[in-house]
Amino acid sequence: MSRILSVWVDNKPGVLARIAGLIARRGFNIESLAVSITEEDVHSMFEMRLLVEPYALRTYGNAIPREQLEAYAELMHHSERIEDFCKSDDDFHELLMSTLPNKYLRSAYDRITGLNTRFRIMTGKVSMINQEQTCEEHLQILDAALAGDWDGAAMALQQAAPEGAVELSCCATVEGSRALARKKGIAALVILTAGGMTEEAI
Repeated sequence: MSRILSVWVDNKPGVLARIAGLIARRGFNIESLAVSITEEDVHSMFEMRLLVEPYALRTYGNAIPREQLEAYAELMHHSERIEDFCKSDDDFHELLMSTLPNKYLRSAYDRITGLNTRFRIMTGKVSMINQEQTCEEHLQILDAALAGDWDGAAMALQQAAPEGAVELSCCATVEGSRALARKKGIAALVILTAGGMTEEAI
C-alpha cells in the first residue's frame, strides 16, 4: 500500500537526508521525492522581477505592439471574461518582457518564471491575492504604457508588487493564508492545489 507524505521543514543543510533516513529506518521505501522551492526562493523571484521588468519597460517598452497593450487593457476592464487568471497574469508579464533582447537577462527571467509555475503547481499555496486589485494595477501599467510614458509604466509596475504578495505566498497552509488575508483585509483568495484552483471570498 503506498502513501503520500507532505512534510514541511526548515531549509537547512542535511534536512532531506534526515527525512529520508527517518523514513528508511521505519522500513519504508521512497518511490519518489518532489522537493518544493523555499521561502527564500519566493523572495528572490519577486526581487528579480522588480529589477528586470521595470528595466525592460523603460528601455524596450516602446517596441511592444500597441494592439497587444490595448487588448490587455480591454481584458482588464472586463476581468469576468478571464477564464484562467494565473495564466492571464503570466501572459501579461511575458508581454512586458517580450522585447527584452538581452539573452542573459531573458534566461534569468525565464528561470524565475519556471520556478513560479513550479511553486504554484507543487506547493498548493496561494498564488494570487485579489483579482480586482491585480486588474487595477495592470491597468495603471497599461495606461502609462499606452500614453508612451514608459517611466510611469515602470513605476506603476514596481508599486504593484506589494510585500503582502510575498507574505501570503509563503504561508505554509491554506488556513494560514486565509488567516493572513483576513488580517490584511484582502477580499478574496485564489488557491491552487494539486486538485485544481478554487477562489473563495474571505
